[in-house]
Amino acid sequence: MKKFLLRLSLLVASSPLFAADATFVATGKIASLAYIGAAHAGHLAGNFEIRVTASLPETLQCSDRTYVTTRASSDPEGIVFARIAESIDALPNALPQISFTLTDDPAYAAFPNRCSIKSVGY
Repeated sequence: MKKFLLRLSLLVASSPLFAADATFVATGKIASLAYIGAAHAGHLAGNFEIRVTASLPETLQCSDRTYVTTRASSDPEGIVFARIAESIDALPNALPQISFTLTDDPAYAAFPNRCSIKSVGY
């Protein structure tokens, strides 16, 4: 019985039921955008990451508060990547509003301890 309860508690503790989503208005707060072309240093080919210059929402439980890494499978058509690139290219001119729904859900995790982009709005 103890083994069953331990397994159940571990399953519940690791479950994405406790994952949080939060809106992050990113206009002017993206320092860099990188496309991962080849797997290395824990990254998978096709993933992309942004470095942010503002604090991520406190509700997110990501220990790395500087980078947001997103799986290639979360953006198979490259729409989010292209939109971020457009917003960076527009600097220093007036920038259109861009915001993300970020998540700490392990199901979306592309890199340990980092949040991921779940959706983009503009």
